[in-house]
Amino acid sequence: MTRLSARFTWTIAVLVIAVGAADPGGQAPPAGCPLPSTLSRGLARLRDRGWIDITPDELVRIWPIALARLECGAPDGPCLYGRRKGRPQDDCQCCETFDFDLIQRAGAPSQRRLRQVFIYYSAGTYAEVESVGTQLARVMGLPESSGRIGPAQSQPVNRQFDWTETSTLPRRILDVQISRARSWTVYLALGFQP
Repeated sequence: MTRLSARFTWTIAVLVIAVGAADPGGQAPPAGCPLPSTLSRGLARLRDRGWIDITPDELVRIWPIALARLECGAPDGPCLYGRRKGRPQDDCQCCETFDFDLIQRAGAPSQRRLRQVFIYYSAGTYAEVESVGTQLARVMGLPESSGRIGPAQSQPVNRQFDWTETSTLPRRILDVQISRARSWTVYLALGFQP
């Protein structure tokens, strides 16, 4: 192998390693947190399967990150599944939580169905959390016509969006908050209104 071809091979290997290490369009997430593309992939799977028809067992099978049963009260009450990567004082640095309610459908036994999805994502800059938050909101179904979830300049955000995709799906309500404590965090809460 000539010196030029060896240098060329080394350059390609370095590029592959550098490109594969981070998410496209952003910095690497905090240690232990998923890449935004991983969250997007999971949210797309939920959206494509009809959101509100998802049961806890289906969620655990299709979500790209291992989930645990966090809190379930009485057998006929609400139930939470999720994953937490926290900080001191129990602040959530990157978390996904899924809230299930017991739903009765005509002619079928009661079954837990997805009611709300909560996503927390933290990063070092406002621009990154706003960008990731907008990306995740779009995957959740937020129409392009709604614009971005926050303004260009860094500031706390507290907004609510609501929309209906089709007449057969319930109205979606997306609460968005961007705040800063130790780092910038975007919080997205997607719920369904019959």
